[in-house]
Amino acid sequence: MSNAYAESDIKGWKKAEWGMTYSQISDIYQLTNLKKNPREIQETQDAICTIIGNRHIAGIEFYHATFTFDRQTDDGRLKEVYFSKRDYKGYVYSGYNSLQIMKMQNEDFDQLILLFNEKYGKYDSREPNKAGRMVMDYVEWKRKSGTLKIIKLGGYAIDITFKASK
Repeated sequence: MSNAYAESDIKGWKKAEWGMTYSQISDIYQLTNLKKNPREIQETQDAICTIIGNRHIAGIEFYHATFTFDRQTDDGRLKEVYFSKRDYKGYVYSGYNSLQIMKMQNEDFDQLILLFNEKYGKYDSREPNKAGRMVMDYVEWKRKSGTLKIIKLGGYAIDITFKASK
């Protein structure tokens, strides 16, 4: 079976590439909400910086992006970028029923899969499962420099994680 998609490596997210320091990422995205300075964190912990604000991926609004830096240098090196959309339940207050909310979430999830398939090639794995009343579905792309995972929590959230390979 041939892959109709162009496959490219996952080297980070947008202008943020794996291994860039906190200072470099801050210069690009004007980070202002650093939870902890990388120099002040114990060797076993990560430095986490959060951008609060609207970020759009495939036309879907995500309310924050979290950049995670390792402790291999004083200024930290980028190793993960995480996005979350957790407002699907909020649609209940706007008059939507649970079936409409699930439909919106499924459409968003499918749109993200199409976008990332176009950019990174066909995903490597997809595993839907049901844990009690919560339906989960995740799709993962594994490439030389990094991985990308999308997780859908039924009717509740969509999370996206870009992560550097070890």
